[in-house]
Amino acid sequence: MTSEDARKFVDNLEDLGFTLFTDGHFDEIALVDQFEGFALSCDWLEFTNSAGGKGIRRISACKIKGAPVDTVSIPAGWNYETSLSKRTSVFNPNDIDSHMIFLRHEDGVDFYLDAITGEESWVRRTIKRNLNS
Repeated sequence: MTSEDARKFVDNLEDLGFTLFTDGHFDEIALVDQFEGFALSCDWLEFTNSAGGKGIRRISACKIKGAPVDTVSIPAGWNYETSLSKRTSVFNPNDIDSHMIFLRHEDGVDFYLDAITGEESWVRRTIKRNLNS
């Protein structure tokens, strides 16, 4: 998610009565960056970006703190070689316009052309994009 989309998603959860943080710690909601982990301290979840098992170099995962984990659940048909875990790009929001060219919006997904690699990339959106701006 983009930061803007994550904020909107959290706003929706807070509207339902959930609490994001209390005294500088995540309360009932936690924001986790796929590469960096938690944005604030979180005493009820654990983060790793070394999960995945044999043949998988790195995927990020969270679990309830102290809970035993024998398996990382992945969607049916998931493949590391074509996954976001392998192919994710991170840009400074101020630089994204020089790297990514907006192509189209379809079914809640923004599609971009990566000006550096020439590959098409996408971002799933939780908020509607204003295509007139």
